[in-house]
Amino acid sequence: IIAYGSFCSECSDLCKDCVDDPEKCTSCPYDKYLLKGKCVDSCPDRYVIQGNVCIDECDSDHFLYQNVCYNICPKGTYEFGQTCEKCDSSCDECRDSATSCTACSNDKYLFNSQCIQSCSEDHFIYHGQCLINCPPKTFIIEKNCVDYCPEGKYGINQICNDCDSSCAACKNTPTTCTKCKNNKYSYDNQCVDECIDGLFIYSNECVNQCPPGTQLKN
Repeated sequence: IIAYGSFCSECSDLCKDCVDDPEKCTSCPYDKYLLKGKCVDSCPDRYVIQGNVCIDECDSDHFLYQNVCYNICPKGTYEFGQTCEKCDSSCDECRDSATSCTACSNDKYLFNSQCIQSCSEDHFIYHGQCLINCPPKTFIIEKNCVDYCPEGKYGINQICNDCDSSCAACKNTPTTCTKCKNNKYSYDNQCVDECIDGLFIYSNECVNQCPPGTQLKN
């Protein structure tokens, strides 16, 4: 809509928004590009695309890649001056140079800014990287570093150890159960064969009273 004195008039169908004149566009439909007040199907060869506007060159805080201006270089490219350059085919992502990898494809591992087929025997694998030591607050399972020990194990001194056979899951010690197997009931961090007198069974646990929304049965 454009204002004429005290009246408003519709913009041309070619524009999304306009000013002063129904066909003097200030923004375009999603499949068009703004060029000097007009909405066009594509930008001329001497122009680049920033957002959906045809401009002579990218703004200083944008980077040019394949005639399009980006505020952040797309994945698989790296910043080089005011342009984005493609990473080497060995890298999934890179920084500073084409061969300085920061991420690899799923079938390779990152080591010393390179993507390699496998980690050596004296290294650990962590999120697709080969490391000499597992990071703090992670745990070791064989040659892998993990953020959490899987169910059925508990972590201590960066090692995942097995829970007691009565537990489906535990914490801090093998017998401090946080979850019991189907034929056991959880009570006071232990897994028991049956609940003691005065307690009730609820969802594989021994409880003092039935939770709200439930009722006593048998």
